[in-house]
Amino acid sequence: VSTQSTGYYITNNLRIAARDMRMMIIVLLVQLFAFSWSDTCGQDRVVLGDWFVSHGSPDLLEDPIPPLVSAVTTDPYSDPSNPPPSPDVYCAMQWSGNIDPSSGLQKYRLKNFATEAEAAAANYSITHKGHCASCSTLQDLGVYIRQNLTDSTRKCGMEGIVSKKAQKKVSESHRIFETMH
Repeated sequence: VSTQSTGYYITNNLRIAARDMRMMIIVLLVQLFAFSWSDTCGQDRVVLGDWFVSHGSPDLLEDPIPPLVSAVTTDPYSDPSNPPPSPDVYCAMQWSGNIDPSSGLQKYRLKNFATEAEAAAANYSITHKGHCASCSTLQDLGVYIRQNLTDSTRKCGMEGIVSKKAQKKVSESHRIFETMH
């Protein structure tokens, strides 16, 4: 082996190592920066999520209950019209002030609104854009808050940026998601 080819080999490996180190630093900085963007208003996500789970049971919902809010007993994806398109509908909740005698917890209402302003005028708080449906109860909201799906999604995206193998997994997951929806 010549000195020239050994030098090339070492230089090439150093370039690869330097590139990988830069990518690792970028990923670490992005992750550190992402932690500063709290999506739970500074609250402990586990405590907040657990509170919603324990105080948001579907049994605490008051009438009228939106039509799509019900227990899931069949595969919702087997009906192509489910859920209905809802680009301009907002699901919102409101504490009713009534107490459930068996649990001592406050009851609440869910309602669909055409606009955010309409919900605010009725003293409701928006939970998400789209129809109130089977996963719209405050209990389900607590599960989403507790799990922090945002961080895992960001991580997946970052891995897809820096890794060809991860890009392939993300593309495959997206294809499957599109097929299901």
